[in-house]
Amino acid sequence: MDRLDAMRAFVRVVDTRGFTRAAEALNLNTASVSRMVQVLEEQINVRLLNRTTRSVSPTPEGLTYYEACVRVLAQVDNMNEEAMSAGQSPEGRIKVGMPSILARGVVIPALPLLLDKYPGLDIELAISDEQFSLAQEAMDCTVRIGPIRESRVVAKEVGRLSHALCAAPSYLRRNGMPRTVGELEDHASVALNHGERGGQKPWETTGAIAAVSTRRQVTVNDPEAMISCAVSGLGIISAYRLALSPYIEKGLLAEIPIESGVADAPVSIVFYPSRHLPSKIRVFIDWLCEVLAEGVRIAEAGRDVTALAAMAPGTVQFSRSVPA
Repeated sequence: MDRLDAMRAFVRVVDTRGFTRAAEALNLNTASVSRMVQVLEEQINVRLLNRTTRSVSPTPEGLTYYEACVRVLAQVDNMNEEAMSAGQSPEGRIKVGMPSILARGVVIPALPLLLDKYPGLDIELAISDEQFSLAQEAMDCTVRIGPIRESRVVAKEVGRLSHALCAAPSYLRRNGMPRTVGELEDHASVALNHGERGGQKPWETTGAIAAVSTRRQVTVNDPEAMISCAVSGLGIISAYRLALSPYIEKGLLAEIPIESGVADAPVSIVFYPSRHLPSKIRVFIDWLCEVLAEGVRIAEAGRDVTALAAMAPGTVQFSRSVPA
């Protein structure tokens, strides 16, 4: 049995918390994966996993060995890829997870020129407003909005998103323009249902407007639907300026000049540290840094970010390049 293959099987079992899902990811049968881990334990004379009928978890010794395996396998993969791709254009699959607001509004419009320059890249976008796990989802990198709590990752902040209060001009003509936080109580708002993350909130959960109670007639569970409700004149909304800028620029929404007090949210690219990032990952992360930094800058200036579709890789100078 190849030791590296056994190490890969063990790492995937820990990542997925089970032999069956690990086997599916490795395109093997469950019995083979179980046997590989068992032989690995026999070779190093250490019990790596706690096994029950319902779950699998690493022992303290197994967790230490897991972290060492991750480092070793990353170095081996990087060396192999660098040897094969020496002098060649970066190629291969890259799996990245990100929130829908950044995927649809910033990254996807800019993808064509990246793929024109590097046609060998195969980009798999996983889009969700829930946070992805690098390990469990087998991601090469993720884009996060908000604080990063993991301690074993590299998090490169590329910008910050601010919030704005908006309503349709038709709504403001009917109901007047609020000028203070207190006046918001006389207005209707469209609520966003955060589900398990916090229930129905007319506004964000922090800031000066958090405690303001409004007339609420419509509640949705999708941010884009919330914006559509505002455009239709159903009430005032609070959202990231990045999402609202295209509608403000087109005159479909008008910004309400009230300071909400909601803190700006950092936008970060998250990936595992490595001294030898594969060239495809390095190229992609550098490009992603450029695109996101420029997209956030444009949106915070109150302009639509669709101009990013014409931005070729490398046209924006981004000083914080991926560490070697």
